[in-house]
Amino acid sequence: MYNSSTVPLQHNKSFITVKADSGASKHYFRKSDIACLTKITPIPGPSVYLPDMTAIKITHKGTLPINNLSQHAKTVNILPELKSSSLLSLGQLCDDNCQVLLQKQDLRVFKNNKTIIKGKRNLTDGLWDVNIPSVDNTNVQKISVIIHKNTSKRDLVQFYHAACFSPSKATFIKAIRNGNFQSWPGLTTSLVRKFLDPTIATHFGHLNQERMNLQSTQQSSDDDFNPPHELLNLQTNEMIATVTEFKITSKAFGDLPGKFPITSSRGTQYVLVIYHYNSNAILVRPLKNRTGKYITEAYLSIYNILKTRGIAPKTFILDNETSNVLLNAFEKEGIKC
Repeated sequence: MYNSSTVPLQHNKSFITVKADSGASKHYFRKSDIACLTKITPIPGPSVYLPDMTAIKITHKGTLPINNLSQHAKTVNILPELKSSSLLSLGQLCDDNCQVLLQKQDLRVFKNNKTIIKGKRNLTDGLWDVNIPSVDNTNVQKISVIIHKNTSKRDLVQFYHAACFSPSKATFIKAIRNGNFQSWPGLTTSLVRKFLDPTIATHFGHLNQERMNLQSTQQSSDDDFNPPHELLNLQTNEMIATVTEFKITSKAFGDLPGKFPITSSRGTQYVLVIYHYNSNAILVRPLKNRTGKYITEAYLSIYNILKTRGIAPKTFILDNETSNVLLNAFEKEGIKC
C-alpha cells in the first residue's frame, strides 16, 4: 500500500493490484486496471513483444497518482491485450533516483529518504504485489479543451448521450463512474443528472414491454369505442406492387455536414460523406478543417478506393461548397461534377 503521509488515499478505499517487475522496461497496465490512472489519452503507440515474441500494441498512456515522482516515472503505457497482470517497472522508478528494497516478505520504494511505495510478497507466484488506490474519475477535471462559446452544457451532454447511442441515464452515469469517458471533455455525472432530458431514442431502444399509463381507467365522454368506417373507406384486399429496373449511373453524391461541437483527439472537426449509387455504399472520411486541400484529399481517397475496385464514378454531385482545388483535381481525373 502507499504511505498515507506522501500519497493521500482515496475516500472509496478501493485498490488496483499490480506486480512489481524488475524485468519490465516501462510500466505496462491492462485495460481492466486503468481505474487507478489519471490523464488517460490515446497515443499511436509502438508494439511490445511478449516472451513468446507475440506483439501487442500500446493504445493509451496514463499517469500514476504518486506526487513524489517525475512525470516520466509516473507515465504508464496501456496494453489492452495484456492478459496476466499489470506491471510496475522497478527500472523506471530507479531511473527517477528511487531506491528499491526487495525483502522476503515485502517491498519498499524510497525517494529522498521517504517511503513512497510499499508492497507485499505474493506467496503464490513469488512476486511482490503493490496496491494502487483507484481514482474517483467523476471528479477529474484536468483536460484542457476549447469548446464553442455557443455550446451550452445541455447541448454538450445531449450530444455525448446521442454519440453513445442514447443509453438509459443510469447506464450512462455508471459508465462515466467506471472511467470510460476520461478523454471526453467536460462529461461528468453531475452534468448528466442535471441536464440530460429523456429522449425518444432512449425509450425506443429500451422498450421490452408495453409502457405504463397507456389505457386510462377514467370514464370517457365518448362511449363509442367502435366507430363506423368513413364513407367509401371500404376494405378491398387489393395489393399493388411494382418492379423498378436498376440502371447504372456511375454517379456519386458528396456532402460536408456542419462542424462537430467537440474536436476529436486527432484534430478532426468535420466528416465528408459520399454515397456511391452503383454499389449502394456510404463512405466517410474525417477532416481537420474545410479548406480545399483537406476536402480534395478526402474526395480523392474515396475515389481511389472505388477506382481500385473497378467502380469509379464518372460524375460527382457536389454541394455548394466547392473549391477550385477540388474542381482541378476532378478535371485531372476526368470526373464530371
